[in-house]
Formats: sequence, structure tokens, C-alpha cells
Amino acid sequence: MMKRLTTLLIVFTITSYSFAAGINSLFGTFARVIDGVTLVLSTAIAQTLRFPLADIDTPEMDQPWGEEAKAALSVWVEGERGRIDIVDTDRYVRPVATVWFDDKNINRRLVEEGHAGVYRKYLQ
Repeated sequence: MMKRLTTLLIVFTITSYSFAAGINSLFGTFARVIDGVTLVLSTAIAQTLRFPLADIDTPEMDQPWGEEAKAALSVWVEGERGRIDIVDTDRYVRPVATVWFDDKNINRRLVEEGHAGVYRKYLQ
């Protein structure tokens, strides 16, 4: 319980500061891919930050193509250094972000390669 509370406090602080200061990017290493739209970023500020990708959705792990979406994302970013741009927070108070690796928008790449669909209502 205490770990969850600490994580929520860190996320709230990062996102609040980011939006208030006009800074919404974090740099770090993509430590783990949970599924096709959820990653863990290790940063100097918040040792680990779990977040979903903005504006897209992939099949769940137990649905057809769920494993493929996770595998594609893993191959592209897991263990690599990159940037996330926080664009919102979700109902669980997690930051929702666009992932950038090697100057490529990974959210967009998932869609372009057929691993994800777009949530049009959230596009900015």
C-alpha cells in the first residue's frame, strides 16, 4: 500500500510540475514492456514510472494479436533510452504519454504497422 501511495505521489508531482512549468517530457530507459500499450520508464527522478501510451489501443494479451503488439513494442524500445511526452493523466492517475525513440513516434509506429488502433476522440 505504501509503495502504491508513494508511486501515486511521484506521478502526481511529476505531472503537476510538468504541466505547470510547461515541461512535459521525461527522459530515461524503457525498462519493461507490460503489454502493447503499457511501459515502464526508469528515470533519475522517479526510479520507475509505469504509463500507458496516449491516443491508441492494442489488443489485450489474451486476445488475438496481443502478444504480437507487445513483442513489436519490446523489440523497438525495451532496454533503450528515449523520451516520453506526457499529454494527460488517466483515471488511475498515471501519466499518459507519447513515446519517442530515435526521433520516431512509437505510438504512431504501432498504428502504422497494424499493431494498434487510434482513439480519435483523444487526439489533439
